[in-house]
Amino acid sequence: MFGDGPVPVGQDMSVKDDDSGFLDVARLLLRSWPYIRPQLLGRWWIPGDGLQDQVADNIAGSGYQFKYAPFLVFAIALAGPWLNFVPQSMQWPYNLLYVPAMTMAFSMSVMAFAAGRFQFWGTIGLLLSGIAVNVVANFVIDGWRDGVYAAAITVGCVFGWMVQYRSSNGALEFRVRLHAHLVYFYAINFMQRGIGFALGLITIDMLNQSLLQGEPLSPWVSSLIGVPEWAQGNLDELSIEQRHELKWTYFYIIIGAFLIQWPLQIINPYYNMWIMQRINQDLRVALLQRWHQLSLNYHSDHRTGDSIYRIYQDSSMVTSVVGQLISLTQVMMSYYTCVALVSLLSPWIALMAGTLVVPALLWAHWAMPRVRTFSLVYRAATSDVTSTIQETFGSIKLIKAFNSTRRAQQRLETDSVIAFNAAYRVRKLIAFVTIVMFTIAASFMIGGEFLMAWWASQSESTYATDLIAVVGLSWLVWNLASFTWTRNNFRESANDLRSLLRNWMTAQDMAMGLR
Repeated sequence: MFGDGPVPVGQDMSVKDDDSGFLDVARLLLRSWPYIRPQLLGRWWIPGDGLQDQVADNIAGSGYQFKYAPFLVFAIALAGPWLNFVPQSMQWPYNLLYVPAMTMAFSMSVMAFAAGRFQFWGTIGLLLSGIAVNVVANFVIDGWRDGVYAAAITVGCVFGWMVQYRSSNGALEFRVRLHAHLVYFYAINFMQRGIGFALGLITIDMLNQSLLQGEPLSPWVSSLIGVPEWAQGNLDELSIEQRHELKWTYFYIIIGAFLIQWPLQIINPYYNMWIMQRINQDLRVALLQRWHQLSLNYHSDHRTGDSIYRIYQDSSMVTSVVGQLISLTQVMMSYYTCVALVSLLSPWIALMAGTLVVPALLWAHWAMPRVRTFSLVYRAATSDVTSTIQETFGSIKLIKAFNSTRRAQQRLETDSVIAFNAAYRVRKLIAFVTIVMFTIAASFMIGGEFLMAWWASQSESTYATDLIAVVGLSWLVWNLASFTWTRNNFRESANDLRSLLRNWMTAQDMAMGLR
C-alpha cells in the first residue's frame, strides 16, 4: 500500500543518471536575471520625461552619478556628535555605533568613486554596516536620539542610490529611482523582524520575570514603559497591585504589537505574489516570442501538448524557483540572526545551532540527487499526459472512425498512472527527507534545551554580560526569561535550517521541470 507504483524502465532514472546540481539552479537564476532585474533595480523617473521604459542601472550610469552621497553621509555622521545630538565619546557602547557609521560612509565612497569589483564589495560593506548601526542604535544604546542618528545615516545612503544627477548643456538634471519592488519587499521583512525582536525582548522579560515571579523590571523596560521607580535597585519585589497594573501594560503592548504587525503580515504575502506575477508575465511573453521564432521543422516534429505545457508551465516554474530562492535568502538571514543572538547568552548553544549545518549538508548530499532524478521522471511523465490529451482530442474523429477508443483510453490511463506513481515517489521522498531532518534537529534541540534549563536552575552567568548590562535586561544570569528567549531562538534556528533544506529541495524539484 505504501510502496512505489511501477514506472517503466524506459522512463525511469537512477541516481547514477543525475547530471544536475547547484549549477543548474544558479544558471536558471542567471538566465532569469533580465526578468528579475526590473523588480530589483526599478526604473528611472526623469522630470519632464516621466517614467523610463528601460531598467535602471545597478548603481549609476548614462552620465548620472551620486558623488554627493558620500559627503552627505559623512556630514550626517559627523553632525550628530558635533551638534551634541549624540554623545561625543568613543567609549563603550558608543564605539559600537560610530565604527559602523563611519564604515557606511567609507563604503558609500567606494560605491560612488570606484568601479567593478570594488563597487560590489562596497555594496556588501554598506549593507552589513547599515544593519549593524541600526541594531546597535535601537537595541543596545538607551534613548531615542541614537536611533534617529542611525536612521538619518541610512536615509542618506538610500537617498544617494535613489536620486542621481548629471550636468548637461550647462544645466543640472536629476532622476529618481522608482518601482524597486524587491528592495521594498526586503525592507518590509527587515522592519518586521526588527519590530518582532524588540517586542520579544520587552515582553519576554516582563512576563517571565516580573509578572510571573514578581521581580522588579529591568532598567531598560521600566524606563520604556514610564515606571523607572519599578526598576531593579529601587525595589526588592513588585507588589500584587503593581503586578496587576503591569499586567494591563503587558496586554496593551501585545495588542499594539498585533496592530502594528497585522497590516504587514497581510500586505507582504500579497506584495510578494504581485512581484512574482510581474516576473511571470514578462517570462511568458518572452517564451512565446521565442517559440514563434523556432523553425517549422521543429514544430512539425514537436508534440503540440508539450509546447503548450512548457510555455505555460515553464514561466510558472521559473517564477516559483525565484520565489523559493527569495525565501531561501530570508531563511538564511533568519538562521544566522538567531545563531548570533543566541551566542550572546551562550556560545555553546550557538555552536550547537551552527553545528546543525553539518548533518544537514551530509543529509542533503544524499537526498538531492534522488530528488532531482525522481522529479525529472515525474516532470517528463506529466508532459506525456498533457501531450496525450492534446493528441487524443485532436484526432478524436479518426479514433472513432477506426474504432480505437479502447486503445486511446488505455494509453491515457497508462500515462496517467505512470505520472501519478512518479509524482507520489517524489512527494514521499521529500516527506522522508523532511522527517529525518526534523529528527536530527530535535536531537540537537533536546540537548541544548537541557543545558539551558540546567543553567537557569543554577542561575549560571550568561556570556556577554557587559553588553546585556548596557542593554538593561535582567539576563546577567540564566533565568526564566533568558531561558525562554534563547529556547525560542534556538528552536527557530533549527526550524530555519529545516525550511532551508525543504525550500532547496522544492527549488530543485521545480528546476527539473525546466529541462
